[in-house]
Amino acid sequence: MKDRKLKFTLVELLVVIAIIAILASMLLPALNRARQSAYRTACMSNMKQIAYAQQGYSDANNDWLCIAYRVTGSFNWLHQLMNYVTTVKDAKAEIGKAKYFTCPAETLKPFGTSPIAFQYGHFAQNVLLTGSNDGASGTNRFYRRRACVRKPSIAVHFVDNNRTAAYDSDGIWWVAYRHGGRIPILNNMTASQNSTGPGNIGFLDGHVESKTYQQMRPVSFNTALNEGKINLP
Repeated sequence: MKDRKLKFTLVELLVVIAIIAILASMLLPALNRARQSAYRTACMSNMKQIAYAQQGYSDANNDWLCIAYRVTGSFNWLHQLMNYVTTVKDAKAEIGKAKYFTCPAETLKPFGTSPIAFQYGHFAQNVLLTGSNDGASGTNRFYRRRACVRKPSIAVHFVDNNRTAAYDSDGIWWVAYRHGGRIPILNNMTASQNSTGPGNIGFLDGHVESKTYQQMRPVSFNTALNEGKINLP
């Protein structure tokens, strides 16, 4: 008897391809959710390192919070915290090497030219909490100590950033809710409000949470602060 070579008919091949396509359609969403979850966890881990750096800065500076921007040396808060998360001596020149200020879920690179990249890191600091001495005469021109904040566990300290040219934030509409769901359009306040995924929020007591825009709606960036603001001379 002659050996019969096994052959697939065209119909059988199409059936196999259809089965593979069905399995892929079932598995890909789960894989995507797993990837997004891993990105969110890695982002939260980076933000925890920033929280430790914030605490280290305050411990070394008589309890003062790291302000959003310092005119002397043209340092924003990322520059000021760099030496608390790395061993780099020239913090300003080496800021692009600090992975802790980046979010793996964000597709645009940090430390580039806005709007095709984030000019600073992927996070922004709550200027209404920390203040700034950028030379402006507005309400954000002040210093504050940690002890001035009555409820640090609900005081928003820094967030996933939705603005490519900003290092500071002043409201929940500028949070990048980039971890799953309907991803917000960068630099767009309305799109941020319409997003369905969560964003990562760092609080003054050092803990980090993931919250959607709807969950953040009752939260004010001025939450838990007293009225005492220490003005610059």
